[in-house]
Amino acid sequence: MKGDAGRLPESDYTAGVCPRATRMKHFIPVLLATMAIIAGIAGSVSKADHWGAAIFFYSVCGVLGLSALVAGYIESIPKPHIVPVGYGAVGEAYSKLLAAGAGLLFENDGEPAYRVTPPNPTRFGTIGDPTLVFDDPGIARLTKEDGRRCFPVTIKDSFGERTGDPADLRQQIGLSGAKFVLVSFQYADSKKPRSLRYRTICKIEPHATGLKVSLVDCKFDWLRLFWGRE
Repeated sequence: MKGDAGRLPESDYTAGVCPRATRMKHFIPVLLATMAIIAGIAGSVSKADHWGAAIFFYSVCGVLGLSALVAGYIESIPKPHIVPVGYGAVGEAYSKLLAAGAGLLFENDGEPAYRVTPPNPTRFGTIGDPTLVFDDPGIARLTKEDGRRCFPVTIKDSFGERTGDPADLRQQIGLSGAKFVLVSFQYADSKKPRSLRYRTICKIEPHATGLKVSLVDCKFDWLRLFWGRE
């Protein structure tokens, strides 16, 4: 049974979604910088009588100072955080803009995300060849204020293709022999808006009254920290 906005009731799709953890921003860079200053002072005090100790403290000061710079750069990177919030039909306001039918619902509870890219076609199960194909709604930028968005789903198998109706997908997952389907999608931050450095992984599985979507992980591609395709 659908809600007023064309979505399944929240009890049907929000179970298992993990809230974003809060953290102390800039704490680590400040701590490292403070330790570097202390090491530098210790080196200056000890160099009059113990050059060996002074060299050691100066070395520690240099390492800590460099670490503080790297940590400060990492902390300065904008951190979008897109999480799945369920599976269902998009609201009426978006159905004409995106596509008809149901799909993976998501929202951003972090800083603005860019180039939000849908999951690749995903096969599931061991019986037949069912595949989830995700439409691209063309989201160039997504903020907290934009609310929920959707990757509309099409189910393709040897019998053809059809829209990803929640009841139909729930049945298909059961018939395929799969317990769940893992999907992931990528997006960028404002510092490198063309480099897809972030990935959200989520799980779609049958639920007692429909489909349950849960967050598995949100990852940052550290290989693209200082470089990457623009």
